[in-house]
Amino acid sequence: MMKKNYQPYLSFILTSFLMLSCVAYQPQMVDVPLIHEKNDLRVDAGLSLVKGNIGGTFSYGVSDKITVQVHGNTMIDGTKHNYIQGAGGYYKHFQNDAVMELYGGLGYGNIYAYSGAQPGDLDGFHHQYFSQLNFGKINIANGKIDLGIGLKTGLLFSEMQDNNYYSNTAETGLIYNHNMLLGEPTAFIRFGGEHIKFNLKAGAVAMQELSNSGQYYPYSWWNLGFGVNFNF
Repeated sequence: MMKKNYQPYLSFILTSFLMLSCVAYQPQMVDVPLIHEKNDLRVDAGLSLVKGNIGGTFSYGVSDKITVQVHGNTMIDGTKHNYIQGAGGYYKHFQNDAVMELYGGLGYGNIYAYSGAQPGDLDGFHHQYFSQLNFGKINIANGKIDLGIGLKTGLLFSEMQDNNYYSNTAETGLIYNHNMLLGEPTAFIRFGGEHIKFNLKAGAVAMQELSNSGQYYPYSWWNLGFGVNFNF
């Protein structure tokens, strides 16, 4: 029997991961909590594929209508690429266990992206102002499954220093400012028991530059995440 050579496939997968890790922004794998009552508390922890981020989300029902949320993530290897956001909002729990949430918030993060071709990197920060509409259904199959979608829209402002990322000419060290309009949909499914569920998330982002920076903004249009969700 002929032995199959898997090296080309492994090389392709490794190259794909390296290309993903060089982006400045990726869809954030923020929990879509579907808070449904006062004192409902969800703590979500997980891993996302793009850039190898670990992150967590804390969501809490302050009253029968008001909810708050905090999310943060960082890279597994400790590279300077961190993000945190906070939001507050309104929720409504319908009789058929459908839940609607509307959040408004802001986020801040470091930017670090590298290019192996030069080689070089981008170093800076970004902040964003956003709203997010979530809709889904809880307690499916006797409480074993939750599922839903979210749509985040907002403005992202970034400042990045070019350290041979765009060019290795004498122009290195230039500062680029990007003002971006973004749309970021997320879909998820949670499955498990009453208080602990595992989850899968899929996200995408579309960006439209409002400024004229003269350079493209390196981002990944998709992301995948998985983790565990605790409901108290």
